[in-house]
Amino acid sequence: MAKLKEFITKHDNLFVFLLLFILSTGFIFTNMPLEYDPLWVFGNLSKLAHGFKIYEEVNIVTFPLFYELFGALLSLFNNYLGFLILNYLITVPLYFMIYQVFKACNVKKNFSLLFTFVVLIVTRDIVAVGPSYNTSALLLYLTGLCLYLKKKDSKLSFIWQGLFTFLLLMCNQKFGAAYAGGLFLLHLFNIKSEKKSIIKLLKTYLVTFVLCALFILVLFLTNRLNGFLDLAIYGLSTFTQNYNSNIVIALYIIGIIGFLIFALICVLKKYNNYAALKVLVCFAFTLLVIIYPIFNSYHFLLYLALFSILILYTFYNLFEKITSNKTLNIIVSVLSIGAFLIIAINAVLNFITWNNIHVKTPGDIFYGAYLPAKYQENFNETTEYINSLKESNKNYRILSHHALLYTLYDVPEKNNGYFDMPLRGNLGKDDWHVLTNELDQEPEGTYIIIDRKIDGKFGIYQFPEEVFNYVNENYKYVKDIGYYSVYEK
Repeated sequence: MAKLKEFITKHDNLFVFLLLFILSTGFIFTNMPLEYDPLWVFGNLSKLAHGFKIYEEVNIVTFPLFYELFGALLSLFNNYLGFLILNYLITVPLYFMIYQVFKACNVKKNFSLLFTFVVLIVTRDIVAVGPSYNTSALLLYLTGLCLYLKKKDSKLSFIWQGLFTFLLLMCNQKFGAAYAGGLFLLHLFNIKSEKKSIIKLLKTYLVTFVLCALFILVLFLTNRLNGFLDLAIYGLSTFTQNYNSNIVIALYIIGIIGFLIFALICVLKKYNNYAALKVLVCFAFTLLVIIYPIFNSYHFLLYLALFSILILYTFYNLFEKITSNKTLNIIVSVLSIGAFLIIAINAVLNFITWNNIHVKTPGDIFYGAYLPAKYQENFNETTEYINSLKESNKNYRILSHHALLYTLYDVPEKNNGYFDMPLRGNLGKDDWHVLTNELDQEPEGTYIIIDRKIDGKFGIYQFPEEVFNYVNENYKYVKDIGYYSVYEK
């Protein structure tokens, strides 16, 4: 037993990686409904895998790193099951990196493992959404943070810091801005003790700037610059129209900021290993930007992945003197085993449930996905109607946040374009006018299948009501079907 423990302790990285790989299965193959982010990300990747061009034919508002890479990888599978399998490339390294961050903060290995399990339990729902630019950016963010903790005094650190800032920008603008901001706060802390700190920061930003300039040049040479600027830069202002708030959100934010201030006080008082705590506080503070303007549970959980690390490490740091207590270490071991069993049981149950309810037809592009019963009836009804239009050679367009459920079957012969994601913030600087202008170009006799209000509201608040009003006022109403209204131009 002693030799086994020694072996595991010596090769803890391999052991933890394999453990996380096994445990992740149950959260990757879960019964997450095929709607919203899972549907949109998979649909966009699928269109890219079939050769459609980002920014020109697919309205993606982030920088292209995740979509270009995973679009190419999805072409190896071309179904939803492959999309889920690709999630291993993000999920396992993500939680493994969380383990590495704890170790980089000089947290003992047994505590690091327990804390990693805790973060996994708290944030597991971000895995179920599938691979995304958000989780990819979070992985890069934690990797850069870990490297900073390990190699912050390196003479060439400005090179990899600039590189990570660039990669984060290429994956998700807000994560890139947060990382650049975190570096800025850290250098502010170091200005008094290290006069060359500001020079290092400027070198870091210069590396990022040069790489960004090369990226812009590539976009220009490939004729994608205008589309990129419209969607990923100018159009982002329309995202502010998605802003919503309530008292619960306000309390969450107050609690987060309150703890950040508490952790900062611990840094200023120089409790124990305050240098690592300072790094976590700076990067956690700037990362708050990712929850704005869409304050939903998913974005809070993304932020919680890092914030949980800060919380756990802060208390570990405050009570580090008692971490060598033999009784406490036994308790930590018992808790680790308990957490492992909870995760493992939950993972097995998730996998069994998924295996029983996912789409069973291997040839279907959505093979491996789960469509709730409340959608299935409407989906079948709408599919039958669309098939009748196809058989009659009628031109049709689907304008819905669920459009990809139907339009992916037309790819690559036909692209539904921006109508697949007709959401505020995803339409460029002209916002909903892009959709109405495109409708005006459709030939007479085109059938428009569009989201309608049910119980006084659309299926998602980001859907621009102006577009529905335009269709209702200018086209001939035909019928309601499922969640949609049908009009004829």
